Amino acid sequence: MDNKFHKYKSATLVSFDFSSFLISVYLASALRTGDFESFNYPILLIFGYSLIAVSIFLAIDIYKFSLTYLGIKSLQKIFIALFLVSFMLLTLLNINNISFPSSLFFINFLLNLFLILGIRVFLRGLIVGRKIFSNENDSRDNVLIFGAGHAGVQLANILEYSSKYNVIAFIDDNQKKLGQYYRGLEVFSRGQIGTLIKKFRIKKIFLAIPSIKNKEKYEILNFLERYRLTIKLLPGISDIIDGNIAVNDIRDVNFEDLLPREKIKTDYHYLRQNIQGKNILVTGAGGSIGSELCRQIIKLDPKILILFDHSESALYEIEKEIECEKVIPVLGSVTNEELIQYVLKKYKIDTLYHAAAYKHVPMLEINPEEGLKNNILGTEICIKSSIKLKVRNFLLVSSDKAVRPTNIMGASKRISEILVQIYSERNKGTKFSIVRFGNVIGSSGSVFPLFKKQLQNGGPLTVTHQEIVRFFMTIPEAVQLVIQAGSMGKEGEVFILSMGQSIRILDLAKKFIHLSGLEVKDINNPSGDIEIKITGLRKGEKLFEELSISGRINKTNNKNIFITEDKISNKKQFQDNLKILIESLNYSNNKNINTQIRALVPEFQNN
Repeated sequence: MDNKFHKYKSATLVSFDFSSFLISVYLASALRTGDFESFNYPILLIFGYSLIAVSIFLAIDIYKFSLTYLGIKSLQKIFIALFLVSFMLLTLLNINNISFPSSLFFINFLLNLFLILGIRVFLRGLIVGRKIFSNENDSRDNVLIFGAGHAGVQLANILEYSSKYNVIAFIDDNQKKLGQYYRGLEVFSRGQIGTLIKKFRIKKIFLAIPSIKNKEKYEILNFLERYRLTIKLLPGISDIIDGNIAVNDIRDVNFEDLLPREKIKTDYHYLRQNIQGKNILVTGAGGSIGSELCRQIIKLDPKILILFDHSESALYEIEKEIECEKVIPVLGSVTNEELIQYVLKKYKIDTLYHAAAYKHVPMLEINPEEGLKNNILGTEICIKSSIKLKVRNFLLVSSDKAVRPTNIMGASKRISEILVQIYSERNKGTKFSIVRFGNVIGSSGSVFPLFKKQLQNGGPLTVTHQEIVRFFMTIPEAVQLVIQAGSMGKEGEVFILSMGQSIRILDLAKKFIHLSGLEVKDINNPSGDIEIKITGLRKGEKLFEELSISGRINKTNNKNIFITEDKISNKKQFQDNLKILIESLNYSNNKNINTQIRALVPEFQNN
């Protein structure tokens, strides 16, 4: 049915129903007596009855039901309405002392049911025929809905009057649903998608299975990639209020959707242990990890939360986002020992999360002095100040780039880790821990926001090497595990997070292009849409990252958190070499920085 029918749907059905009520009384009488030639009831009364019956239908919103989706609730309502209509006819006739045997009540009811539903089934057939078999021109994009469950049917309902999308059919893996009709749309198997695409020129596929697990979603997206269609998704069921779908719930594919891993389960005992009712300080509070730490910490009911950052704009943004009487912003650098000690003392800090660090690899290769000063000196100042002012718990946020580092950033992180381990052995008043993990989706400098921006600009997408691989985790997942690992720390343990399987960045770029409905432009496909450009490894960049130096990894009570036995043997020599490095930084003598770092971290190999 076209838009004109939808506009006048109620009026059309009212006309059909009014005629049906008239006919049903005549047929009920004729069928009972076998006399089809005479009719013994007042015509005006039957007309009045029909008008009242239609009024009852209007009053209980029968005409608001979708023609193409006669669900259980709508059928129940029609059944009850028709029972009332037949009873109302019997009452009218009895009031007017007109004989109407009770048997006619049931005959009239069944005829009404047959006619009313028959009209709707007939009209639904016309709509289905037009949607599935018509070659009528339509400016809307033809789309499929993957998932013929409750969410999929709701989505079809939302898109029914859309000016952008014309839903052609459902796709579902449930064999029992194949060939069935929901909202007048047939359910096909995933193996029939290719045929539907060719026949109806499908532009998009909506994945509408909110309850799906991450691995299952990844597998479906992997399957759909071959069709080079734009994929739209509904969020997880926990993100949809009251289970009702809205237009705003429909979203593009996120990079989290491209990770073949399940969501991490939370251990709330460890999550609250160092936070609930305590005074918390987060350094680097405006950064990617620091800001997410603040978001999650405030939900765990701390006594106060100090946001510490040297960037005024970043500090302002996170303070406004989680605006709360418990939150206090402090502007300053972690290399300012006097300020750090003042904050720790004034607010009687119980737990310090040290996330402040310069972390952009290329930037620190160009500015090694400032990077080393901030990352190493800042860490040592926070450690010593925590010991002096009796902070109970100290956690260092580290990086997989600290393992066999090939750049200044990674080296500074490894030196910071060693500092935590050395001071932890000397002091038992503060519990120290280190958490080391890989790339997080959406963080500053991450490849994902870069790809998205490049795609919006028409490409190319830039990848530094064809074989480069990385581990990935979402920021909220990483931070949850950071907090939990920090609660396990006692003596400077190095915790590493389960990052899942590593992913080739080139494959990720191709998948992102394909699931956006575009083709990769290359030698084999010069007419493609988006080019992928290989730019070459940047200075200090590795093909693959690691999470452990020694390779000795032990389990913890949490299956997503491990401890690696990465120790340093000669602590005295390390401290002597660190003094030399710090002195050279103070005097801006960076000629021998690489040599001095190698003395501190023997496995350091800057390329």
